[in-house]
Amino acid sequence: MVGVASLDIRAQHQTAIDDQRHTLTQLSRVLAEDTSRYASVVDLVLRDVQSRIAELGIALPEQFRHDLAGEATFSLLRARVRDLSQASAIALIDATGRMVNSSRAWPPPTLDAHDRDFFQYFATHDDPAPYLGAVERSRVTDALTLFMARRIDGPHGEFLGVVVGALDIAELTGRYQAVLTQSGESITLLRRDGLVLARYPNGDTAVGQRLPPESAWYGVVAAGGGTYSSPGYLGPGPLIVSASPVSGYGMVVDFTIAESAALAGWRHQAIVTAAAALAASIGVVALFGVIAAQFRRLQRAAEALRAGERRIRDFAETGSDWFWEQDADLRFSWISVDSPVRRPEDQSYIGQTHWERAGADPADAAWAAHNADLAARRPFRDFRYHRLGRDGRELHVSISGNPVYDDAGRFIGYRGTGRDVTARMQAQEELREAKEQAEAASRVKSEFLATMTHELRTPLNAIIGFSEILTAGVPGRLNPKQAGYVEHIHEGGELLLRIVNDVLNLAQVDAGTLTLNEDEDVNVNRIADACIALIREQANAAGLRLSLDIEDRMPLLVVDPARLKQILLNLLSNAIKFTDPGGSVTLAIDRAEDGGVAFKVRDTGLGMTAAEIEVALQPFGQVDSSLSRRHNGTGLGLPLARTLAELHGGSLHVDSEKGRGTTMTVALPPSRVLADLDVSMMIAHAT
Repeated sequence: MVGVASLDIRAQHQTAIDDQRHTLTQLSRVLAEDTSRYASVVDLVLRDVQSRIAELGIALPEQFRHDLAGEATFSLLRARVRDLSQASAIALIDATGRMVNSSRAWPPPTLDAHDRDFFQYFATHDDPAPYLGAVERSRVTDALTLFMARRIDGPHGEFLGVVVGALDIAELTGRYQAVLTQSGESITLLRRDGLVLARYPNGDTAVGQRLPPESAWYGVVAAGGGTYSSPGYLGPGPLIVSASPVSGYGMVVDFTIAESAALAGWRHQAIVTAAAALAASIGVVALFGVIAAQFRRLQRAAEALRAGERRIRDFAETGSDWFWEQDADLRFSWISVDSPVRRPEDQSYIGQTHWERAGADPADAAWAAHNADLAARRPFRDFRYHRLGRDGRELHVSISGNPVYDDAGRFIGYRGTGRDVTARMQAQEELREAKEQAEAASRVKSEFLATMTHELRTPLNAIIGFSEILTAGVPGRLNPKQAGYVEHIHEGGELLLRIVNDVLNLAQVDAGTLTLNEDEDVNVNRIADACIALIREQANAAGLRLSLDIEDRMPLLVVDPARLKQILLNLLSNAIKFTDPGGSVTLAIDRAEDGGVAFKVRDTGLGMTAAEIEVALQPFGQVDSSLSRRHNGTGLGLPLARTLAELHGGSLHVDSEKGRGTTMTVALPPSRVLADLDVSMMIAHAT
């Protein structure tokens, strides 16, 4: 009886170990698939940002920093990360390691990432795959963060920078915590080089450590995953560890349990068995009692095993993907129930290959490449094909799979996941068609405006010219009524010509062809005097006081003088139009705090609310259409002035309050300043 009991205890020991290994293997595989989906969501966003930047055709690092540092790029990044729980932020890093833009805040913080390992890797490796950096503390939030990055290249392979997503380690460990069911269990996420990325529990002490080279873990991972015994490098041992690689992302999920916890039930059973053997001499009745107790415990152990299997099945059935297995002949041996390609009661899929179900053409290049992967027993990712679904509609399906080998190394089939990507394919096609239609409409509009305005200017110049000749060439021959008609014709022609010119400028802005003429060294005082002289008659006719306020010492500016005059005349004319008689308009020019020059047009007119300012700065935007008709307004003056200021590297800012007037400020940067001149000396010299 003692001999039989010893054999039974040893058998129970091996059974407990084998059952635990089986459970750990299933759990680690499910977690690896979940982690792959977790990472693929972030990687999908990184690839989307990467492709959008590629569409811009950026070829130089300087262009990368200039084109992507704006608020539009921030809005794009913010929109991509807004509903993304897996990543706390997305950022763009240029080729020098400086942050160009970030979804976290606008304007982005000034950070230098040249010492981060993901940046150093892509600076020296032309690798199209994503890279997982070491876990480090964020320099913005100070939280432990895992960085996933992709390299951004120019059209000819030039290194332009990196798009990087910050994965919150707390989010990962929270998911792990929900899976653990008993003490002694732990889950660890490692990079393939043995670096610990996340762990629960005891993550704070383990993250950043690396498994020693002598660990059996490296050989298990190189063989595609498996279960092994470990002396315990990250915690007290010995341990039972199941390692499952995360497909596509260079990570490995370890599900670990201490042998002491795994064998707790076995120890209890061993004690009972030994006691039963020792008590066998007491009698058969006691022996049968012990056997009955053991049988009940085995039933509970089997129920626990079934519960673990049900837990794994629940993971599979509630996921967004479906799961499948194929045998060595690449025929389906199992597919998860209620997938888009199979009903629970439909067994016709079993025993067939997916190309038979899809009706694939062997001559198709994509299918030929896929079959080559299968023949070579290579893993495949995101292979797409279309077929009829269970409801009769055409589906676009994406599948990924890994080859499976038995313990002897023999190929026994494939195992993988599938996903219905029909909605995504349809959305991409609709977006492409909408973009093409919008671009075509924009081109037609710009061409029409440019052609129309060029055609209108010829007869308008003739009207203005002949009206001037008629006024100047026949003095005294026109009676007052006729002279008034001619004057109205001349004024109307000039107004219409200004409107046509503004529309032409708008067409050039919309087409991106509005440019500056050659820069010149310009005397600010002379520009201001010329603008005041040109606009004074309009101010007098409106019954307004027009004044010039300029500092005694102003610099020379390197600008396009015609465009600068156009800016100031547009702002002055706009101020005069919307200021009631008896009011005042002032052109003030002074030095800005940054060393540039500020041109300010102040009026005592109607004023605007913040919402009305936004309308006025848009092309053809009119705050009050009745006032615009009364003052011959088109709604183009302010938008054109702002565009011309930005072409000079400056800006236009409007400050206003309803009923208290408006101040419009054009700020030119220090780069436009050439030298300082003493205006008082210039005036004296001119006198």
